[in-house]
Amino acid sequence: MWNSKESNAAKMTGVAVFFLTFFGLLFVGSSLPLFSLARAQLASLFFADDLTPQEIQERYWGKELTVLIVPGHDNVDGGTSYKGVYEAEYTAKIGEYLYDYLKQNAHIKPILVRNRNGYVKEFADYFAREEPAIRNFITQARGRFQNLSSSGAVETLPPPIAHIRASSRTTKVLYGINKWANERDVDIVIHIHLNDYPRKAWNTQYDGFSIYIPDPAFPNYAASRGIAESLKNTFAKYWAESNLRLEEGTIIEDPDLIALGSYGTLRAASVLLEYGYIYEPRFQTELLLKEAAFRTYQGLLPYFGDTVVKDEFAWLLPYEWEKTVRYGALKNNDVAAFQSALLKLGFYPPSGSTFRDCPVSGNFKDCTQKALGAFQDAHGIVDEAGVLGYKTRQTLNTLF
Repeated sequence: MWNSKESNAAKMTGVAVFFLTFFGLLFVGSSLPLFSLARAQLASLFFADDLTPQEIQERYWGKELTVLIVPGHDNVDGGTSYKGVYEAEYTAKIGEYLYDYLKQNAHIKPILVRNRNGYVKEFADYFAREEPAIRNFITQARGRFQNLSSSGAVETLPPPIAHIRASSRTTKVLYGINKWANERDVDIVIHIHLNDYPRKAWNTQYDGFSIYIPDPAFPNYAASRGIAESLKNTFAKYWAESNLRLEEGTIIEDPDLIALGSYGTLRAASVLLEYGYIYEPRFQTELLLKEAAFRTYQGLLPYFGDTVVKDEFAWLLPYEWEKTVRYGALKNNDVAAFQSALLKLGFYPPSGSTFRDCPVSGNFKDCTQKALGAFQDAHGIVDEAGVLGYKTRQTLNTLF
């Protein structure tokens, strides 16, 4: 929760209004990081307890970093769905995998809010016990921020995308998580989600990942942006970026998302990860949910200047291919592993294609067949065209 620097606020408000008005006219609607950082620095004049990037990095190397993992939605509000499977099921699996990866790093203390069985007992009890305090927390935060906003001390831009209004129950849970994180000095909060849009009403099909971060008016902006950029740089090596026009740039600053600390309710750095659209084939393949978690762990480390991940395909290994797989196989772990192996070896996506054309998906279709042919040609395998057969599997098992 923010604490206003009351003694500075009165002196700086006039300067703030001029600064925001002048530069707002020049850059209104701009998503330039330079302007965003300027707004963030201005906002920091009024808030005392923002968590700086330097503090987060120091806590990592001091083996004191706390990361809160929040799988999006839950067993009551399942989120979006595809073919009868709700988003909450996918996000819980990714969250569990991410928890396991972070736990292996001695510098990080991960905390998982929810698993496939529901909220961890500590959080379920907290939401019930602290309900009146959470309501008061929300009221105070809104009042403080509205006062600062009306005085010109801080300013937020309109949200880039209209969001579905959260239910009162979901609102309580999300603000409750922010309150819990503040009370326990959490350093980073990671919200896990899958994207969607009104598929029946829109003719275009979208795909790709995006990352939401707080508005620059909030005190956790600078660290959140740095973490988001580190994650984006990693994700873009393996996945397509969102092609939804409103998510252009991939990292989206949003003042309205409670998960990111709307009204300044969160001190910790926070990112909301939309790994892709729920109907993308890779989310129907269990092995690739594990990959999503690993890429998140891998993407965090450069922010701390750590190179502990020596093999970017460690999530896959060891792996053994045992069965023949043919064209047309869908949601197949062997195919997902094969595509990932070919990616590591430089055969996937096939020549002339991109991750948007040929994602690692677990589906054996034209992209995989073309890459398989190139791999077989390179290794002198001539009698298994279009089939992940014995000789091809034997070669893969030797390499991996």
